[in-house]
Amino acid sequence: MYSRPTPREARYALRQASLERHAQDVRQPVTHDASDSSREPLPSSKSATAPRTSTAPRATVPPCGSAAPLAIAPPPPPSPPSPLRPATLPSPAQISATMSVTTSTPSCTCTCTCTSCRASSQAATPAIKYDFPIVPLCTPWRVRPCVPFMVFGYALTIDEILDYGERHGLSDNSGILNLSFVLTRKICGRMPDGKRCIAYVRRPDKYLATCFVIASNKNAGHLERVNDGELVKLMQEILGTDSFPEWYKVQSV
Repeated sequence: MYSRPTPREARYALRQASLERHAQDVRQPVTHDASDSSREPLPSSKSATAPRTSTAPRATVPPCGSAAPLAIAPPPPPSPPSPLRPATLPSPAQISATMSVTTSTPSCTCTCTCTSCRASSQAATPAIKYDFPIVPLCTPWRVRPCVPFMVFGYALTIDEILDYGERHGLSDNSGILNLSFVLTRKICGRMPDGKRCIAYVRRPDKYLATCFVIASNKNAGHLERVNDGELVKLMQEILGTDSFPEWYKVQSV
C-alpha cells in the first residue's frame, strides 16, 4: 500500500535530485562549434586603456605576495632665509628729547611759595597710615573661648556730646535726651555715606557712651576698615580731637 511521504522525506528527496542533476552537468564535456570561431569576441566589461602619451617609464607592479619598496618623493628644498634688515635706531635728537621729558622734574631752590615749590612739597607728603591693633572675629556665645562683638571708633558720653553742641552753637532747651539724639544725628551726617554707624558701648571708666564706629570684628570685611586712615582723619576733624580710636565691647541696652 502506497504511503504518502512526510515533509522531511520530501525535502530529502528534492535535495538528492538536485545534487544528481548538478553532478551530471559537471561531468558533461563542453563542445565548441566551428561556426562559433567566426563570431566576434564579446566586448570586455573593462574599458580599453587609452594609449600612452608620456615617455616616463611604466611602473611595474610587483607580483602578489612580494614586498616592494615604496617610492617616497624627496622633500622640497628649503626656502632661502629672508635677509635681515638693520634696526632703525633713534636719532640723537630724539634720545635727548626723551631723556629731557622723563628726567625733568620741577625743582626750585628759592624760599618762596611758587607753584613748583608747592607741587614738590605735596608730592613728597606721604599718605597717612596707622598701625592699629586688630582683634579676632567675634564668635557665637556657645563657642568657647567666646570672643565678644566689639567696635572700633570714638566713644562719647552724653556730656561730651552736649559739649560738642555748645562749641558748634547747636544747644537749645529741648531737653538733654532730645538734644543728645539730635547732635548724634548731626555728627553722623558729616560722616561719609555707607559708613554712618553708631553703637552703645561701655568705656573703661564704666560710663555708657555712644561710639561712632569705624570698624568692627563682625566679619573680615568690617575688620579691614581699621586701616581706613582717611576716615580716622575725618573723625578727628569732626570731633576736634587728636586722639586715636579704640576698641570697645558693645553693650546691650
